[in-house]
This record gives sequence, structure tokens and C-alpha cells, in this order.
Amino acid sequence: MTMHRHEGTIKDIAAAEGKSTQRIYQVAMEAGFPAPLYVVGKNKIYDMRQVARYFANRTDRRKTA
Repeated sequence: MTMHRHEGTIKDIAAAEGKSTQRIYQVAMEAGFPAPLYVVGKNKIYDMRQVARYFANRTDRRKTA
């Protein structure tokens, strides 16, 4: 199956957002995170445009010292 350039995996999201894959897995469990478009094997494929909008509108809940 060929992915379109606006589609990506958790690994792709992590690279685009500058976060670890572990952190993206955590964020993906939050309410409001875009649902995957489809699943290939064990990989969930997301619309990278929707994910980018999610992060642009998200306020980071973690406090920094």
C-alpha cells in the first residue's frame, strides 16, 4: 500500500513535531487527537495535516521549571 505524502505513522509525527515516539504515543491517547485514517499491520496511519492542526491548537499541559 502506498501512503500519500500527507499521511504518516507515529514515527513520522514524532520527527515532524520534534518529540519522541513515546511522547507521541502518549499524546495520541488524549481526547481530541485525530483518529488514524487506516491501519497497516500494526501501524496506524494518520493524516499529518490533522495532526499538525492538533499540535498547533494544543496547549502543553506539562509545566517547565
